[in-house]
Amino acid sequence: MSTDVPLSCKCGTIRGVARHSSPASNSRLVCYCADCATFAEVLERSDALNADGGSDIVQTAPSWVEITQGHDQLRCLRLSPKGTHRWYAGCCHTLIANTIGPASPFVGLLGEFMKPADGRPLDDVVGPPIAHVNGRAAGHPIPPHVHPRLPPVAVLKVVARAARWLVAGKKPPFVNTAPDYMRVLTRDEREAARTAAIGRADRAGTTSPPA
Repeated sequence: MSTDVPLSCKCGTIRGVARHSSPASNSRLVCYCADCATFAEVLERSDALNADGGSDIVQTAPSWVEITQGHDQLRCLRLSPKGTHRWYAGCCHTLIANTIGPASPFVGLLGEFMKPADGRPLDDVVGPPIAHVNGRAAGHPIPPHVHPRLPPVAVLKVVARAARWLVAGKKPPFVNTAPDYMRVLTRDEREAARTAAIGRADRAGTTSPPA
């Protein structure tokens, strides 16, 4: 059974809803790539990652995500001119979502932006992660349960659900026309943040069990 999951940044300025949320409708992954860790590092939000430097991401249809307030605080960070659009809250630096672009076929909502009703854990609403992925791109030693890339079973699940996301439509949920809403890192900024993120994760160790 699907449900609507409230969305909120840490300070409550940005709010919204993710509709049709369920294990059958969403694909939840934990990504360990250095790019996701760099995103958190730039915003000084390494606390949003798990103990091994992984980002909790719930993939869903763009048209199922609606921002109802706080549009003026939506910000976008790109690690390079052609990089992924990484959305966050300008007010409190909550990590919000990843999209490929304005017409992205899916949205990857960050787990900390999703606030299930009645304090329910995210596992109860969208299920546990179907895979821990991109260990090869982490840049530091990772636990054995993390796949080097993306396991075939996870690929099949994502592809199967992507068909439903495409039918639902590509209406972009994140809209901000302020001239300064987009920031693109320089190469030096990106490399400095990446080095710091990898070093932080390496020092933290890799002892956590699968979530």
